[in-house]
Amino acid sequence: ILDLARGIAQEARLLDAQVIGGDLSLAKELVISITAFGECEKPTTRSGAVIGDDIYLSNLTGWSGAGLELLKLAKTSGELEEFAIAEHQAPSIDYENGIKFAAVANSLCDVSDSVIIQGGQLAERSGVAFELDGDLIGEHMDFKDLEQLAIKTNQNVWQLILGSGEDHAFLGTGKNLPFFKIGRVVAGNGIKLKKIPAIENGWEHFKSN
Repeated sequence: ILDLARGIAQEARLLDAQVIGGDLSLAKELVISITAFGECEKPTTRSGAVIGDDIYLSNLTGWSGAGLELLKLAKTSGELEEFAIAEHQAPSIDYENGIKFAAVANSLCDVSDSVIIQGGQLAERSGVAFELDGDLIGEHMDFKDLEQLAIKTNQNVWQLILGSGEDHAFLGTGKNLPFFKIGRVVAGNGIKLKKIPAIENGWEHFKSN
């Protein structure tokens, strides 16, 4: 519990935020609930994507998913492996890039479930389709490293990058943005894959069983 409290305080300090309260009660299971309050003069929502926008990520996703698979297989040695596991156990969030992204994007959200799921949510809210381009994604400097980890864990690298979650990168749309382009906004609905094999959605937080 003390380590958890220290971790929450450390993350709050990165944003100059305050942690207030701390109701404690006894139960059979550990339940932690945090509510964040803040102000925003001009919100960048999920509904602002327009046809002709490009689609961008703040950084390439898939590291957390790779870390989870490595832990399942107890393959923890090596520099890449250690980095992926660290990203799964304690994701690093680039707040500075998130603030810059929000200032210039037409639509924006964080990627907690997966690029496929969050991209689908942005597309649905905006009444458009997201076309993700394998050639563009493959150009990222992290792609080869993730491909290496995918082979080591018997995973599809595209499933790691687009179908796994807990990376907490930022996904948004706009034109000529200073982030990594992964596709474009087109007419239609949902997610369209270009030069990418079929991807499973992965974990969905609010999906009804």
